[in-house]
Amino acid sequence: MDAALQQRSVGALSRAAKRSGSDALYDRLRSCLADAAFVRETLRCTPAYRALPVAANLRCGMWYAGTPDIFTLPPAHFKSTDGHTSHWRFSTARLNLHVATAAAERGGVALVDATTRGKTFPDALTKTVPMWCATLNVALRRLALREAERGQRADGDRALSERQGCETGNDKHAAAGDAWDTAIHLPPWLPASESGQIAARLEGWADELLEVAAPLLEPLLCALQRPLRCLWVGQLSSLIVNEHHGGEGGLDALPFTPIVCVSASMPVADAAAQAAQAAVLAAQSVGAGTAAGAAAASDQSWLYVPGAGDDEESWARLGRSKLALTAGAFWANSERILAGGRAHCEAEVAKLLTGGRCGTATGDQTNGGAGSTYVAEGVSTPTRLGDSGLLLCGAAGAIRSDIFEHVDAMLGLTCSEALAVAVAGGTEPTGSWRVALLRVPGSKREGKARRPGGSTAACDAPESLSLREAMPRALALVRAWRTRGVKRVLLWCDGGVDVCVCAAAALALAMPLPLASGTDASASAAESLIDDPKVAMRRAAAAVCALYPRARPSRPNLKAARLGVEDALGLNARAPQQHT
Repeated sequence: MDAALQQRSVGALSRAAKRSGSDALYDRLRSCLADAAFVRETLRCTPAYRALPVAANLRCGMWYAGTPDIFTLPPAHFKSTDGHTSHWRFSTARLNLHVATAAAERGGVALVDATTRGKTFPDALTKTVPMWCATLNVALRRLALREAERGQRADGDRALSERQGCETGNDKHAAAGDAWDTAIHLPPWLPASESGQIAARLEGWADELLEVAAPLLEPLLCALQRPLRCLWVGQLSSLIVNEHHGGEGGLDALPFTPIVCVSASMPVADAAAQAAQAAVLAAQSVGAGTAAGAAAASDQSWLYVPGAGDDEESWARLGRSKLALTAGAFWANSERILAGGRAHCEAEVAKLLTGGRCGTATGDQTNGGAGSTYVAEGVSTPTRLGDSGLLLCGAAGAIRSDIFEHVDAMLGLTCSEALAVAVAGGTEPTGSWRVALLRVPGSKREGKARRPGGSTAACDAPESLSLREAMPRALALVRAWRTRGVKRVLLWCDGGVDVCVCAAAALALAMPLPLASGTDASASAAESLIDDPKVAMRRAAAAVCALYPRARPSRPNLKAARLGVEDALGLNARAPQQHT
Protein backbone atom coordinates (compact mmCIF):
# COMPACT_ATOMS: atom_id res chain seq x y z
CA MET A 1 0.00 0.00 0.00
CA ASP A 2 1.20 3.51 -0.81
CA ALA A 3 2.92 5.18 2.18
CA ALA A 4 0.96 8.44 1.74
CA LEU A 5 -2.30 6.51 1.71
CA GLN A 6 -1.35 4.69 4.91
CA GLN A 7 -0.74 7.99 6.69
CA ARG A 8 -4.20 9.33 5.90
CA SER A 9 -6.86 8.72 8.51
CA VAL A 10 -10.17 7.01 7.89
CA GLY A 11 -11.88 10.38 8.26
CA ALA A 12 -9.60 11.93 5.63
CA LEU A 13 -10.29 9.10 3.20
CA SER A 14 -14.01 9.45 3.83
CA ARG A 15 -13.88 13.19 3.15
CA ALA A 16 -11.94 12.59 -0.05
CA ALA A 17 -14.53 10.06 -1.19
CA LYS A 18 -17.38 12.47 -0.50
CA ARG A 19 -15.72 15.14 -2.61
CA SER A 20 -15.72 12.83 -5.63
CA GLY A 21 -18.22 10.78 -7.60
CA SER A 22 -21.89 11.20 -6.76
CA ASP A 23 -21.01 13.10 -3.57
CA ALA A 24 -19.03 15.86 -5.35
CA LEU A 25 -19.55 19.44 -4.23
CA TYR A 26 -21.56 20.37 -7.31
CA ASP A 27 -23.95 17.44 -6.84
CA ARG A 28 -24.51 18.31 -3.20
CA LEU A 29 -25.16 21.99 -3.82
CA ARG A 30 -27.56 21.29 -6.69
CA SER A 31 -29.34 18.76 -4.46
CA CYS A 32 -29.68 21.37 -1.72
CA LEU A 33 -31.09 23.80 -4.30
CA ALA A 34 -33.70 21.29 -5.44
CA ASP A 35 -34.70 20.27 -1.91
CA ALA A 36 -34.90 23.90 -0.80
CA ALA A 37 -37.51 24.46 -3.51
CA PHE A 38 -39.62 21.71 -1.94
CA VAL A 39 -39.24 23.26 1.51
CA ARG A 40 -40.35 26.66 0.25
CA GLU A 41 -43.28 25.25 -1.71
CA THR A 42 -44.43 23.25 1.31
CA LEU A 43 -44.14 26.00 3.89
CA ARG A 44 -45.03 29.06 1.86
CA CYS A 45 -47.57 27.69 -0.64
CA THR A 46 -49.52 25.32 1.63
CA PRO A 47 -52.24 27.36 3.38
CA ALA A 48 -52.06 25.32 6.59
CA TYR A 49 -48.35 26.00 7.05
CA ARG A 50 -47.99 29.47 5.54
CA ALA A 51 -48.33 31.37 8.81
CA LEU A 52 -46.00 29.14 10.84
CA PRO A 53 -42.59 30.41 11.97
CA VAL A 54 -39.80 28.22 10.59
CA ALA A 55 -36.52 27.08 12.16
CA ALA A 56 -33.70 25.05 10.68
CA ASN A 57 -32.43 22.16 12.75
CA LEU A 58 -28.68 22.51 13.05
CA ARG A 59 -26.69 21.94 11.16
CA CYS A 60 -28.04 20.10 8.15
CA GLY A 61 -31.26 22.11 7.97
CA MET A 62 -29.39 25.35 7.34
CA TRP A 63 -28.53 24.15 3.83
CA TYR A 64 -32.19 24.29 2.77
CA ALA A 65 -32.83 28.00 3.25
CA GLY A 66 -33.34 28.86 -0.41
CA THR A 67 -34.46 32.44 0.22
CA PRO A 68 -33.60 34.97 2.95
CA ASP A 69 -37.06 34.95 4.51
CA ILE A 70 -37.66 31.22 4.94
CA PHE A 71 -36.13 30.82 8.42
CA THR A 72 -37.86 33.27 10.73
CA LEU A 73 -36.59 31.75 14.00
CA PRO A 74 -33.11 31.13 15.36
CA PRO A 75 -31.91 27.61 14.54
CA ALA A 76 -33.00 24.68 16.69
CA HIS A 77 -30.60 22.04 17.94
CA PHE A 78 -32.14 18.56 18.15
CA LYS A 79 -29.52 15.84 17.80
CA SER A 80 -30.31 12.56 16.08
CA THR A 81 -28.06 10.72 18.53
CA ASP A 82 -30.45 11.63 21.36
CA GLY A 83 -33.09 9.56 19.58
CA HIS A 84 -31.08 6.52 18.60
CA THR A 85 -32.77 3.27 19.56
CA SER A 86 -31.94 2.13 23.11
CA HIS A 87 -29.87 5.29 23.63
CA TRP A 88 -32.71 7.77 24.09
CA ARG A 89 -31.96 10.82 26.19
CA PHE A 90 -33.36 14.25 26.96
CA SER A 91 -30.70 16.95 26.93
CA THR A 92 -31.02 19.80 29.43
CA ALA A 93 -28.23 21.56 27.51
CA ARG A 94 -30.43 21.74 24.39
CA LEU A 95 -33.79 22.85 25.71
CA ASN A 96 -34.81 24.73 22.53
CA LEU A 97 -37.27 26.78 24.57
CA HIS A 98 -37.40 29.44 21.86
CA VAL A 99 -39.06 26.85 19.60
CA ALA A 100 -41.68 25.98 22.21
CA THR A 101 -42.32 29.66 22.96
CA ALA A 102 -42.79 30.47 19.27
CA ALA A 103 -45.14 27.51 18.90
CA ALA A 104 -47.20 28.74 21.86
CA GLU A 105 -47.39 32.29 20.54
CA ARG A 106 -48.00 31.47 16.86
CA GLY A 107 -49.99 28.24 17.08
CA GLY A 108 -47.21 25.98 15.86
CA VAL A 109 -43.71 25.83 14.39
CA ALA A 110 -42.10 24.15 11.38
CA LEU A 111 -38.69 22.46 11.73
CA VAL A 112 -36.56 21.71 8.66
CA ASP A 113 -33.97 18.93 8.54
CA ALA A 114 -32.81 16.19 6.17
CA THR A 115 -31.14 12.81 6.21
CA THR A 116 -28.91 10.64 4.04
CA ARG A 117 -29.91 7.71 1.84
CA GLY A 118 -31.72 4.82 3.43
CA LYS A 119 -34.09 6.93 5.50
CA THR A 120 -36.95 9.28 4.84
CA PHE A 121 -36.74 11.26 8.07
CA PRO A 122 -33.78 11.78 10.41
CA ASP A 123 -34.00 10.39 13.94
CA ALA A 124 -33.96 13.98 15.18
CA LEU A 125 -37.43 14.54 13.65
CA THR A 126 -38.96 11.11 14.27
CA LYS A 127 -37.77 10.57 17.84
CA THR A 128 -35.77 13.39 19.45
CA VAL A 129 -38.39 16.08 18.76
CA PRO A 130 -41.39 13.92 19.82
CA MET A 131 -39.49 13.02 23.02
CA TRP A 132 -38.87 16.72 23.63
CA CYS A 133 -42.57 17.52 23.10
CA ALA A 134 -43.73 14.80 25.49
CA THR A 135 -41.18 15.72 28.17
CA LEU A 136 -42.22 19.38 28.05
CA ASN A 137 -45.89 18.36 28.25
CA VAL A 138 -45.24 16.22 31.33
CA ALA A 139 -43.15 18.93 32.98
CA LEU A 140 -45.71 21.66 32.31
CA ARG A 141 -48.53 19.59 33.75
CA ARG A 142 -46.54 18.85 36.88
CA LEU A 143 -45.57 22.50 37.18
CA ALA A 144 -49.24 23.52 37.00
CA LEU A 145 -50.16 20.97 39.67
CA ARG A 146 -47.29 22.18 41.84
CA GLU A 147 -48.54 25.75 41.58
CA ALA A 148 -52.04 24.60 42.48
CA GLU A 149 -50.70 22.91 45.60
CA ARG A 150 -48.97 26.13 46.58
CA GLY A 151 -52.20 28.02 46.11
CA GLN A 152 -50.95 30.00 43.12
CA ARG A 153 -53.70 28.51 40.99
CA ALA A 154 -57.13 27.39 42.03
CA ASP A 155 -56.84 24.13 40.14
CA GLY A 156 -53.77 23.22 38.10
CA ASP A 157 -55.51 20.38 36.26
CA ARG A 158 -58.44 22.61 35.38
CA ALA A 159 -56.08 25.40 34.29
CA LEU A 160 -54.56 23.05 31.73
CA SER A 161 -57.70 21.26 30.61
CA GLU A 162 -59.57 24.53 30.04
CA ARG A 163 -56.96 25.58 27.50
CA GLN A 164 -57.65 22.77 25.09
CA GLY A 165 -60.03 19.97 24.32
CA CYS A 166 -57.54 17.27 23.46
CA GLU A 167 -58.17 13.62 23.97
CA THR A 168 -57.19 11.90 27.19
CA GLY A 169 -53.48 11.13 27.58
CA ASN A 170 -51.97 8.04 29.12
CA ASP A 171 -53.90 6.00 31.70
CA LYS A 172 -51.95 7.25 34.70
CA HIS A 173 -52.97 10.85 34.14
CA ALA A 174 -56.42 9.99 32.81
CA ALA A 175 -57.16 8.30 36.13
CA ALA A 176 -56.37 11.60 37.82
CA GLY A 177 -58.90 13.33 35.60
CA ASP A 178 -56.25 15.05 33.44
CA ALA A 179 -57.07 16.05 29.86
CA TRP A 180 -53.61 17.44 29.09
CA ASP A 181 -51.94 14.95 26.74
CA THR A 182 -48.63 13.71 28.16
CA ALA A 183 -48.22 10.61 25.99
CA ILE A 184 -45.36 10.08 23.55
CA HIS A 185 -46.48 10.25 19.91
CA LEU A 186 -44.00 8.78 17.43
CA PRO A 187 -44.58 8.32 13.68
CA PRO A 188 -46.91 5.39 12.92
CA TRP A 189 -44.20 3.47 11.05
CA LEU A 190 -42.08 3.05 14.19
CA PRO A 191 -42.72 -0.02 16.38
CA ALA A 192 -45.06 0.34 19.35
CA SER A 193 -42.45 -1.29 21.58
CA GLU A 194 -40.18 1.71 21.07
CA SER A 195 -42.94 4.08 22.13
CA GLY A 196 -43.45 2.05 25.30
CA GLN A 197 -39.78 2.12 26.23
CA ILE A 198 -39.57 5.86 25.67
CA ALA A 199 -42.79 6.48 27.62
CA ALA A 200 -41.25 4.76 30.65
CA ARG A 201 -38.50 7.40 30.67
CA LEU A 202 -40.66 10.53 30.40
CA GLU A 203 -41.22 11.05 34.12
CA GLY A 204 -37.48 10.83 34.82
CA TRP A 205 -36.70 13.30 32.04
CA ALA A 206 -39.36 15.65 33.40
CA ASP A 207 -37.66 15.44 36.82
CA GLU A 208 -34.35 16.50 35.24
CA LEU A 209 -36.01 19.31 33.30
CA LEU A 210 -37.79 20.75 36.33
CA GLU A 211 -34.67 20.48 38.46
CA VAL A 212 -32.71 22.56 35.95
CA ALA A 213 -35.20 24.89 34.32
CA ALA A 214 -38.47 25.13 36.31
CA PRO A 215 -38.33 28.98 36.47
CA LEU A 216 -37.72 29.13 32.72
CA LEU A 217 -40.89 27.14 32.04
CA GLU A 218 -43.18 29.60 33.83
CA PRO A 219 -43.68 31.87 30.77
CA LEU A 220 -44.32 28.82 28.58
CA LEU A 221 -46.89 27.51 31.07
CA CYS A 222 -48.81 30.76 30.73
CA ALA A 223 -48.55 30.92 26.93
CA LEU A 224 -49.08 27.34 25.74
CA GLN A 225 -52.78 26.66 25.18
CA ARG A 226 -52.50 23.07 23.88
CA PRO A 227 -49.87 20.36 24.39
CA LEU A 228 -47.06 20.02 21.87
CA ARG A 229 -47.17 17.25 19.29
CA CYS A 230 -45.44 16.46 15.99
CA LEU A 231 -46.65 16.14 12.41
CA TRP A 232 -44.32 14.84 9.68
CA VAL A 233 -44.06 16.07 6.09
CA GLY A 234 -41.81 14.48 3.48
CA GLN A 235 -41.27 14.82 -0.27
CA LEU A 236 -43.42 11.81 -1.14
CA SER A 237 -47.14 12.39 -0.76
CA SER A 238 -47.59 8.99 0.87
CA LEU A 239 -45.29 10.15 3.66
CA ILE A 240 -47.33 13.20 4.63
CA VAL A 241 -48.69 12.13 8.01
CA ASN A 242 -51.52 14.21 9.42
CA GLU A 243 -53.97 11.87 11.07
CA HIS A 244 -55.51 14.81 12.98
CA HIS A 245 -55.97 17.22 10.08
CA GLY A 246 -57.48 20.47 11.10
CA GLY A 247 -60.35 20.24 8.64
CA GLU A 248 -61.82 23.59 7.69
CA GLY A 249 -60.34 25.16 10.80
CA GLY A 250 -56.79 24.32 9.73
CA LEU A 251 -54.11 23.90 12.38
CA ASP A 252 -56.11 25.95 14.87
CA ALA A 253 -58.70 23.16 15.00
CA LEU A 254 -56.13 20.57 16.12
CA PRO A 255 -56.31 19.40 19.74
CA PHE A 256 -52.58 20.06 20.09
CA THR A 257 -49.96 22.64 19.14
CA PRO A 258 -48.27 21.22 16.03
CA ILE A 259 -44.53 20.97 15.52
CA VAL A 260 -44.39 20.33 11.77
CA CYS A 261 -41.27 18.27 11.05
CA VAL A 262 -40.25 18.76 7.41
CA SER A 263 -37.69 16.38 5.91
CA ALA A 264 -36.22 18.18 2.91
CA SER A 265 -34.55 15.16 1.33
CA MET A 266 -36.08 12.64 -1.05
CA PRO A 267 -35.20 8.98 -0.49
CA VAL A 268 -33.49 7.47 -3.53
CA ALA A 269 -33.14 3.69 -3.60
CA ASP A 270 -30.14 3.21 -5.86
CA ALA A 271 -27.73 4.81 -8.30
CA ALA A 272 -29.91 3.92 -11.29
CA ALA A 273 -32.78 5.97 -9.89
CA GLN A 274 -30.36 8.82 -9.21
CA ALA A 275 -29.08 8.75 -12.78
CA ALA A 276 -32.58 8.70 -14.25
CA GLN A 277 -33.67 11.60 -12.10
CA ALA A 278 -30.53 13.59 -12.94
CA ALA A 279 -31.15 13.13 -16.68
CA VAL A 280 -34.71 14.40 -16.35
CA LEU A 281 -33.68 17.42 -14.28
CA ALA A 282 -30.86 18.26 -16.68
CA ALA A 283 -33.16 18.09 -19.70
CA GLN A 284 -35.70 20.30 -17.97
CA SER A 285 -33.12 22.89 -16.94
CA VAL A 286 -31.29 23.35 -20.28
CA GLY A 287 -33.76 22.14 -22.86
CA ALA A 288 -33.42 19.16 -25.15
CA GLY A 289 -33.40 18.63 -28.91
CA THR A 290 -30.40 20.75 -29.90
CA ALA A 291 -26.67 20.13 -29.97
CA ALA A 292 -26.10 23.13 -27.72
CA GLY A 293 -28.66 21.79 -25.29
CA ALA A 294 -27.00 18.38 -25.22
CA ALA A 295 -23.59 19.93 -24.56
CA ALA A 296 -25.00 22.11 -21.80
CA ALA A 297 -26.77 19.13 -20.27
CA SER A 298 -23.48 17.27 -20.05
CA ASP A 299 -22.01 19.99 -17.85
CA GLN A 300 -25.19 20.94 -16.01
CA SER A 301 -26.35 17.41 -15.20
CA TRP A 302 -25.98 16.25 -11.63
CA LEU A 303 -26.69 13.30 -9.38
CA TYR A 304 -29.15 13.75 -6.56
CA VAL A 305 -27.64 13.30 -3.08
CA PRO A 306 -30.25 12.68 -0.35
CA GLY A 307 -29.54 14.76 2.74
CA ALA A 308 -26.83 16.60 0.87
CA GLY A 309 -26.34 19.14 3.65
CA ASP A 310 -25.55 16.49 6.25
CA ASP A 311 -22.03 16.00 7.64
CA GLU A 312 -20.73 19.23 6.13
CA GLU A 313 -17.27 18.82 7.64
CA SER A 314 -16.59 16.02 5.17
CA TRP A 315 -17.44 17.83 1.94
CA ALA A 316 -17.66 21.62 2.42
CA ARG A 317 -13.94 22.19 3.01
CA LEU A 318 -11.73 23.58 0.27
CA GLY A 319 -9.24 20.78 -0.40
CA ARG A 320 -7.10 20.06 2.64
CA SER A 321 -7.33 23.60 3.99
CA LYS A 322 -9.41 24.72 6.96
CA LEU A 323 -11.48 26.99 4.74
CA ALA A 324 -15.04 25.75 4.36
CA LEU A 325 -18.16 26.87 2.58
CA THR A 326 -21.03 27.65 4.95
CA ALA A 327 -24.73 27.39 4.29
CA GLY A 328 -25.16 31.14 4.63
CA ALA A 329 -22.31 31.88 2.26
CA PHE A 330 -23.68 29.42 -0.31
CA TRP A 331 -27.15 30.94 -0.39
CA ALA A 332 -25.74 34.45 -0.62
CA ASN A 333 -23.74 33.43 -3.70
CA SER A 334 -25.63 30.40 -5.05
CA GLU A 335 -26.23 31.79 -8.54
CA ARG A 336 -22.58 32.65 -9.00
CA ILE A 337 -21.38 29.31 -7.63
CA LEU A 338 -23.67 27.17 -9.78
CA ALA A 339 -23.88 29.26 -12.96
CA GLY A 340 -20.72 27.81 -14.48
CA GLY A 341 -21.80 24.21 -14.03
CA ARG A 342 -19.76 21.35 -12.62
CA ALA A 343 -16.52 22.45 -14.27
CA HIS A 344 -16.42 25.82 -12.52
CA CYS A 345 -18.22 25.15 -9.24
CA GLU A 346 -15.22 24.39 -7.04
CA ALA A 347 -13.22 27.22 -8.61
CA GLU A 348 -15.96 29.72 -7.77
CA VAL A 349 -16.13 28.46 -4.19
CA ALA A 350 -12.34 28.80 -3.89
CA LYS A 351 -12.51 32.39 -5.14
CA LEU A 352 -15.15 33.26 -2.58
CA LEU A 353 -13.30 31.68 0.32
CA THR A 354 -9.81 32.93 -0.44
CA GLY A 355 -11.15 36.36 -1.37
CA GLY A 356 -12.51 36.87 2.14
CA ARG A 357 -16.03 37.43 0.94
CA CYS A 358 -17.76 34.79 3.03
CA GLY A 359 -17.40 33.00 6.33
CA THR A 360 -15.38 29.89 6.91
CA ALA A 361 -16.48 28.58 10.28
CA THR A 362 -18.24 25.34 9.40
CA GLY A 363 -21.80 25.37 10.70
CA ASP A 364 -21.85 29.04 11.72
CA GLN A 365 -21.72 32.13 9.59
CA THR A 366 -18.90 34.50 10.47
CA ASN A 367 -18.25 37.49 8.23
CA GLY A 368 -20.06 37.90 4.95
CA GLY A 369 -23.18 36.77 3.15
CA ALA A 370 -26.05 35.01 4.82
CA GLY A 371 -28.76 32.65 3.67
CA SER A 372 -31.29 34.31 5.96
CA THR A 373 -31.42 37.55 7.88
CA TYR A 374 -31.05 35.75 11.16
CA VAL A 375 -27.94 33.76 10.20
CA ALA A 376 -25.81 36.90 10.18
CA GLU A 377 -27.48 38.64 13.11
CA GLY A 378 -27.20 35.62 15.39
CA VAL A 379 -23.41 35.96 15.57
CA SER A 380 -22.60 39.51 14.50
CA THR A 381 -25.09 41.29 16.74
CA PRO A 382 -24.32 41.20 20.49
CA THR A 383 -27.13 39.51 22.41
CA ARG A 384 -27.92 40.75 25.91
CA LEU A 385 -28.39 38.14 28.64
CA GLY A 386 -31.31 39.52 30.60
CA ASP A 387 -30.32 41.88 33.41
CA SER A 388 -26.87 40.37 33.92
CA GLY A 389 -24.97 43.06 32.03
CA LEU A 390 -23.33 40.33 29.92
CA LEU A 391 -23.59 40.17 26.13
CA LEU A 392 -22.52 37.37 23.77
CA CYS A 393 -21.48 37.17 20.13
CA GLY A 394 -18.84 35.69 17.85
CA ALA A 395 -15.75 37.24 16.31
CA ALA A 396 -17.89 38.68 13.50
CA GLY A 397 -19.75 40.78 16.06
CA ALA A 398 -16.69 41.80 18.05
CA ILE A 399 -14.93 43.04 14.93
CA ARG A 400 -17.65 45.60 14.15
CA SER A 401 -16.38 49.17 14.07
CA ASP A 402 -19.39 50.36 16.09
CA ILE A 403 -19.10 47.67 18.78
CA PHE A 404 -18.57 50.15 21.61
CA GLU A 405 -21.91 51.72 20.86
CA HIS A 406 -23.39 48.47 22.19
CA VAL A 407 -20.92 47.50 24.94
CA ASP A 408 -18.63 49.18 27.46
CA ALA A 409 -15.90 46.51 27.65
CA MET A 410 -15.11 43.26 25.84
CA LEU A 411 -13.37 40.04 26.79
CA GLY A 412 -12.20 37.71 24.02
CA LEU A 413 -11.84 33.98 24.62
CA THR A 414 -9.78 32.94 21.63
CA CYS A 415 -6.41 31.35 20.95
CA SER A 416 -5.60 33.78 18.14
CA GLU A 417 -3.84 36.96 19.19
CA ALA A 418 -3.95 38.17 15.59
CA LEU A 419 -7.72 37.82 15.57
CA ALA A 420 -7.95 39.68 18.88
CA VAL A 421 -5.86 42.52 17.46
CA ALA A 422 -8.15 42.66 14.43
CA VAL A 423 -11.16 42.84 16.75
CA ALA A 424 -9.74 45.71 18.77
CA GLY A 425 -8.24 47.52 15.79
CA GLY A 426 -9.98 50.72 14.83
CA THR A 427 -12.10 50.83 17.98
CA GLU A 428 -9.68 51.22 20.89
CA PRO A 429 -5.96 52.06 21.18
CA THR A 430 -3.60 49.20 21.93
CA GLY A 431 -3.53 48.37 25.64
CA SER A 432 -6.96 49.86 26.39
CA TRP A 433 -8.39 48.66 29.69
CA ARG A 434 -11.73 48.11 27.96
CA VAL A 435 -10.39 45.30 25.74
CA ALA A 436 -9.03 42.06 27.18
CA LEU A 437 -8.02 38.71 25.73
CA LEU A 438 -7.68 35.29 27.31
CA ARG A 439 -6.06 32.75 25.01
CA VAL A 440 -8.41 29.79 25.12
CA PRO A 441 -8.40 27.06 22.44
CA GLY A 442 -11.49 27.23 20.25
CA SER A 443 -14.27 24.67 20.18
CA LYS A 444 -14.58 22.15 17.34
CA ARG A 445 -18.24 23.02 16.92
CA GLU A 446 -17.35 26.68 16.36
CA GLY A 447 -14.83 26.01 13.61
CA LYS A 448 -12.09 28.48 12.83
CA ALA A 449 -12.69 32.19 12.51
CA ARG A 450 -10.76 34.20 9.95
CA ARG A 451 -8.42 37.14 9.90
CA PRO A 452 -9.11 39.89 7.40
CA GLY A 453 -7.66 38.71 4.11
CA GLY A 454 -8.92 35.17 4.31
CA SER A 455 -6.37 33.20 6.33
CA THR A 456 -7.47 30.95 9.14
CA ALA A 457 -7.15 32.28 12.69
CA ALA A 458 -5.08 29.44 14.08
CA CYS A 459 -3.78 29.23 17.62
CA ASP A 460 -0.79 31.54 17.24
CA ALA A 461 -0.40 32.34 20.94
CA PRO A 462 2.80 30.88 22.44
CA GLU A 463 1.02 29.91 25.63
CA SER A 464 -2.69 29.21 25.85
CA LEU A 465 -4.81 28.59 28.89
CA SER A 466 -7.38 25.90 29.30
CA LEU A 467 -10.86 27.27 29.87
CA ARG A 468 -10.62 26.18 33.49
CA GLU A 469 -7.40 28.16 33.95
CA ALA A 470 -8.89 31.18 32.19
CA MET A 471 -12.07 31.44 34.27
CA PRO A 472 -10.48 32.87 37.48
CA ARG A 473 -8.92 35.63 35.38
CA ALA A 474 -12.21 36.24 33.57
CA LEU A 475 -14.04 36.49 36.89
CA ALA A 476 -11.47 38.96 38.23
CA LEU A 477 -11.66 41.07 35.06
CA VAL A 478 -15.46 41.31 35.06
CA ARG A 479 -15.50 42.18 38.76
CA ALA A 480 -12.87 44.88 38.21
CA TRP A 481 -14.82 46.34 35.31
CA ARG A 482 -17.99 46.46 37.35
CA THR A 483 -16.22 48.35 40.15
CA ARG A 484 -15.21 50.93 37.51
CA GLY A 485 -18.84 51.43 36.54
CA VAL A 486 -18.91 49.20 33.46
CA LYS A 487 -22.46 47.98 32.92
CA ARG A 488 -22.21 46.13 29.57
CA VAL A 489 -19.53 43.45 29.17
CA LEU A 490 -19.23 41.54 25.91
CA LEU A 491 -17.91 37.97 25.98
CA TRP A 492 -16.91 36.68 22.56
CA CYS A 493 -15.22 33.63 21.09
CA ASP A 494 -14.51 32.51 17.53
CA GLY A 495 -17.96 31.18 16.68
CA GLY A 496 -19.98 32.70 19.51
CA VAL A 497 -21.84 29.49 20.32
CA ASP A 498 -19.79 27.47 22.80
CA VAL A 499 -16.80 28.85 24.75
CA CYS A 500 -18.26 32.28 25.52
CA VAL A 501 -21.61 30.66 26.41
CA CYS A 502 -19.98 28.39 28.98
CA ALA A 503 -17.99 31.31 30.38
CA ALA A 504 -21.12 33.46 30.68
CA ALA A 505 -23.00 30.72 32.55
CA ALA A 506 -20.10 30.27 34.97
CA LEU A 507 -19.72 34.03 35.58
CA ALA A 508 -23.45 34.49 36.14
CA LEU A 509 -23.30 31.61 38.60
CA ALA A 510 -20.26 32.83 40.52
CA MET A 511 -20.92 36.55 40.89
CA PRO A 512 -24.01 36.01 40.84
CA LEU A 513 -25.73 37.92 38.05
CA PRO A 514 -29.48 38.02 37.33
CA LEU A 515 -30.18 36.52 33.92
CA ALA A 516 -33.84 37.47 33.62
CA SER A 517 -36.23 39.95 35.16
CA GLY A 518 -38.51 38.17 37.59
CA THR A 519 -36.90 34.80 36.83
CA ASP A 520 -33.60 34.93 38.66
CA ALA A 521 -32.33 31.49 37.65
CA SER A 522 -28.72 32.50 38.24
CA ALA A 523 -29.27 33.59 41.84
CA SER A 524 -31.09 30.37 42.71
CA ALA A 525 -28.28 28.44 41.06
CA ALA A 526 -25.65 30.35 43.03
CA GLU A 527 -27.33 29.37 46.29
CA SER A 528 -26.68 25.69 45.52
CA LEU A 529 -23.15 26.16 44.15
CA ILE A 530 -21.56 24.67 47.25
CA ASP A 531 -24.14 21.95 47.81
CA ASP A 532 -24.50 20.73 44.21
CA PRO A 533 -22.29 22.64 41.75
CA LYS A 534 -23.16 20.40 38.79
CA VAL A 535 -26.87 21.10 39.06
CA ALA A 536 -26.16 24.77 39.70
CA MET A 537 -24.12 25.01 36.51
CA ARG A 538 -26.79 23.23 34.48
CA ARG A 539 -29.35 25.76 35.73
CA ALA A 540 -27.19 28.72 34.82
CA ALA A 541 -26.40 27.21 31.39
CA ALA A 542 -30.10 26.57 30.75
CA ALA A 543 -30.88 30.20 31.59
CA VAL A 544 -28.17 31.46 29.21
CA CYS A 545 -29.34 29.17 26.40
CA ALA A 546 -32.93 30.34 26.85
CA LEU A 547 -31.80 33.94 26.34
CA TYR A 548 -29.30 33.14 23.57
CA PRO A 549 -30.89 30.51 21.27
CA ARG A 550 -27.79 30.09 19.09
CA ALA A 551 -25.89 28.70 22.07
CA ARG A 552 -24.45 25.21 21.69
CA PRO A 553 -22.38 24.67 24.85
CA SER A 554 -20.35 21.48 24.91
CA ARG A 555 -20.26 19.30 27.99
CA PRO A 556 -16.44 19.47 28.42
CA ASN A 557 -16.45 23.27 28.25
CA LEU A 558 -19.34 23.56 30.69
CA LYS A 559 -17.43 21.39 33.13
CA ALA A 560 -14.18 23.33 32.62
CA ALA A 561 -15.90 26.69 33.16
CA ARG A 562 -17.61 25.42 36.32
CA LEU A 563 -14.38 24.06 37.76
CA GLY A 564 -12.67 27.34 36.91
CA VAL A 565 -15.04 29.47 38.97
CA GLU A 566 -14.94 26.90 41.77
CA ASP A 567 -11.16 27.33 41.77
CA ALA A 568 -11.56 31.10 41.89
CA LEU A 569 -13.99 30.88 44.81
CA GLY A 570 -11.79 28.44 46.72
CA LEU A 571 -14.27 25.56 46.51
CA ASN A 572 -11.74 23.11 45.07
CA ALA A 573 -8.97 21.76 47.27
CA ARG A 574 -6.67 21.18 44.31
CA ALA A 575 -6.79 23.92 41.73
CA PRO A 576 -4.49 23.82 38.67
CA GLN A 577 -1.42 26.03 38.66
CA GLN A 578 -1.74 29.24 36.68
CA HIS A 579 0.66 30.16 33.88
CA THR A 580 2.99 32.98 34.78
